[in-house]
Amino acid sequence: MMEWVGELPLLAAVAFLYVVIWARAGGTYLVGRGARKAANRGRVKKLLESTSVQRATELVNRWGPIAVVLCFFTVGIQTAVNATAGLTRMPLRRYLPAVTLGSIVWATRSRSEASSSIGCAAPLTVRVGTESPS
Repeated sequence: MMEWVGELPLLAAVAFLYVVIWARAGGTYLVGRGARKAANRGRVKKLLESTSVQRATELVNRWGPIAVVLCFFTVGIQTAVNATAGLTRMPLRRYLPAVTLGSIVWATRSRSEASSSIGCAAPLTVRVGTESPS
């Protein structure tokens, strides 16, 4: 599906993929922030202001940047992690550096995988538990 990206020059491909993931991750973060703002009314507001939710929010905001970076190494949790960062209103001063680093990792890895599927470069993944040729 992304073979055409693998045919682009390295810098152009990584730049394109970087913009794509920024739009996706940043958009998910903003949707999470919007959902939090919308939910911050009535009965839900009392729940969001509870001590346990405040403690959980502080925990996510403190350690969340690590989760944001690491989610780009996985498949399937990027949306959940970025939405949670938005829902908990992770400060931008913590979110932006994390999503920047994660986006660079994702863009580079994705370009490498696209290139390897058409024989241009080796993928950045490592196989664990395979025997070496004798």
